[in-house]
Amino acid sequence: MAERREELIILSDQANDKVEQAIKSAELLLYSFRDEIAEGRCDYAYNSIRELLPFVVKIASFDGDRNQSCSVPVDIEQTNLYTDNIKDNQSTDQLFYLNSMFIPALEEWVFLLNHDVGIEDDTDIQHMVLGLSITQLITSEAFRSPYEGMEIAIVNDNGIVFGSQLNTEVDKDLLNRAQTKNDTVIGIYEDDSGQHYDRILSPVRGQDIFMMSSRPSPGILSEFTLRPATVVGIPVMVFLVALIAVWFAVDRSVLKWFRPLRRMAVAFAGGNYNYKAGNDFAKAPPEIQRLSTTLERMADRIGARDKELRKAIDTRDAAVKEIHHRVKNNLQIVTSFVSLQTRAVKDNESKRVLSAVRHRIDALSIVHQTLYRHERLETVHMQPFFDALLYHLRDALGMEEDNVALIWNIDEVERHSDDAIPIALFVLEAVTNAMKYAFDINGGTIWVDLKSTEKNIVLNIQDNGAGADTKTSIGLGSKLMQAFARQLRANHQHGTNEKGYWVELQIPHRKI
Repeated sequence: MAERREELIILSDQANDKVEQAIKSAELLLYSFRDEIAEGRCDYAYNSIRELLPFVVKIASFDGDRNQSCSVPVDIEQTNLYTDNIKDNQSTDQLFYLNSMFIPALEEWVFLLNHDVGIEDDTDIQHMVLGLSITQLITSEAFRSPYEGMEIAIVNDNGIVFGSQLNTEVDKDLLNRAQTKNDTVIGIYEDDSGQHYDRILSPVRGQDIFMMSSRPSPGILSEFTLRPATVVGIPVMVFLVALIAVWFAVDRSVLKWFRPLRRMAVAFAGGNYNYKAGNDFAKAPPEIQRLSTTLERMADRIGARDKELRKAIDTRDAAVKEIHHRVKNNLQIVTSFVSLQTRAVKDNESKRVLSAVRHRIDALSIVHQTLYRHERLETVHMQPFFDALLYHLRDALGMEEDNVALIWNIDEVERHSDDAIPIALFVLEAVTNAMKYAFDINGGTIWVDLKSTEKNIVLNIQDNGAGADTKTSIGLGSKLMQAFARQLRANHQHGTNEKGYWVELQIPHRKI
């Protein structure tokens, strides 16, 4: 049974690679002919791609208003192809998105490979679709099983099976396990006639499409068990006795030496490259002794190389920290220049502009100061980062003199260092706007909260002033805040409540 299932896994992996290869080829061809498709020359692109990839059965293009620009070989209503079945690629980092659907006009199920052109500037977005026939793909010569009674099929995330003669449905529990683990799973399926099947499910793309390999299971009561029990029972018993004797001899001469070898391997795996076996292999066979000696020499070389790599990494980290430190110092020099220029300027409006520039430069300086003080250069710890930033803003904006309290509550969150600058500048603009427009001579309070949820990091800035002036919605500060939100791929919202004016960023989590 183990061998049979191993054959299924191997076949599934091979088929998975072939499907991935076909999809990658389709992605490359769709990308190569994107200009022709965008110009409405779907027929030319279709005929050219079909010569290289005969599984292609559909090419279509839609403009930014989801109107169909061209479609080959037949027209398909946009509601069937676009609205209900295509994810919004602008919300993901993927260049291509793959899903499956049944197209009545073609009378078959297809893989839909989707690609958007023109997302970067949000103008003239062209949505392109390339359809791969699942039936033609799975029944091609490349997917024929070399093992008797075994077959390959494809299953989508709804449990629909393509290209199978043995199985027309998938056990929901097996499909759920494959989707949850996003890895290969093994199960047994029983049809209406009582026939059992060994079945393998492995993901092709994420958790949406799966490769299924299956074959009838012989079960316990079959010729695989009954015939050996009745025909060759005694020889098997003799063989088992001989096997036990051989096992005893092998254990005494070979297997018992694997225990100290395993201890040695565990020590090396844990980074203890100085581990020595000592006299553990003094009585071992010469081959085992030579193996242990070779492993120790290998560990010595790995340990030396590990020290060199750690030293190189430490040198690199020190250099990067020094760069951040020097950038921080240079920004402080620039701040000093701006301050001197501010004193020399007589016009109050010019002073206000130069003061805003100085605050933005100070925020950048705080980002680099936090980076070179943090142990992990690729991340920023939000609590000390916000502490430094908000302490600076409180003093720089003269909040105490204006009777304004600044209160913050920051969760222990780490964020990629690339996001530190837009977050800092967004907070700077929001707090500065509150100081400009929210309060009268009686002052007030500004709250800054950063919370980590299951899906997002939520940054909320609230004041209890009279609210933002409607004229500020088109000012430079508001435009900068919108730009920083787009840079963070965050959902930017603002409004008023019973306290006053609030602004919020919902920043999606990002792998560090």
